[in-house]
Formats: sequence, structure tokens, C-alpha cells
Amino acid sequence: TEHLKKKELNDLLVQLQEPKSTKLMIKLQAHLRGAAVRLNWLDAFYEMNITLESASGLKAADSNGKSDPFIKFKLNRKTQQSKTVKKTVDPVWNEDFTFMAKKGTLLAQPLQVSVYDDDKFSFDDILGKLEVDLKPLVDQFDEKEETTVTLNFDTQGSVKLRLSWSWCE
Repeated sequence: TEHLKKKELNDLLVQLQEPKSTKLMIKLQAHLRGAAVRLNWLDAFYEMNITLESASGLKAADSNGKSDPFIKFKLNRKTQQSKTVKKTVDPVWNEDFTFMAKKGTLLAQPLQVSVYDDDKFSFDDILGKLEVDLKPLVDQFDEKEETTVTLNFDTQGSVKLRLSWSWCE
């Protein structure tokens, strides 16, 4: 069996990387200084970038005919929350959110989007929710190519998101 030097092994790994491929499972067996070394590249890391632009026509939850809406995003057991916009059913946020994980994990479940009315003295009221399957986005669009979507909540109103993905460096 031919023995590979560490530098040769690293050079081989660099050559095997395919940054545009979604199939980065590489199993490389080599003998290094007489000991078997097995390297597994199970998956590449992705960043899912979400810009929460705005919402419109949300349900009014307060006695003034308005709401104090905020959005919660949940993806891969991680939750991120927007700021609250006071006294409106047509909020504008323009906030950015990033979720990072291995592709298989990141895309295993849909992005959950929930909109709430911020209440100071009681539990926040849910105004609506929806789910987005992100796999078509990664399959259809190139890295860093943005797509804007307007999605309807299960109750009333809609949310406008700008979505893109990228490889983690």
C-alpha cells in the first residue's frame, strides 16, 4: 500500500471539493504513516438568509383596530424574532435573519413563520402562521440569488420575504 504524506492528502481533499455540488459525501480512505485514515465529508454547511420586508392585512387584535405585530421564524429547532411594530396591521420591518446548518438538517423541516400581537400585560396573541419548504429554493436558485415571495397566513394577511442561500466559508 502506498503511503501518502499529509500535504498530498490535503491537496487531494482540495481537488475533491465541488462547491456547486449538493452531493458532497466523500469517503476517502488512505494510508498515512501505516495507519488507516478514513475521512467523511457528510454534508456542506449552508446559510439560509431571510429578509423580513413587510406584512399586510393582518388581523386586528387590539381594541383600537390595530395590532402590535412581530414575527417569529423557526427553522431546525432554532427560533429568531423580529422587532415589534406598534399600532399597525401593515407593518414594515426590513430585518435580516440568518440560519446556518448542514444542508440535510437545514432543509429537513419547513421554515415556520408565525405572526403575533405583542401584549404587555397578557400572553401574546397569535395572528397567523405558515410554513415554507426551502428545498425548492436551494434546488432552483443559484447561491446568493435572491427571490422575493409573498405568502398568506392561515388566518388573514400576508408576509413578504426575500430569501437566499449561500455556502458557509
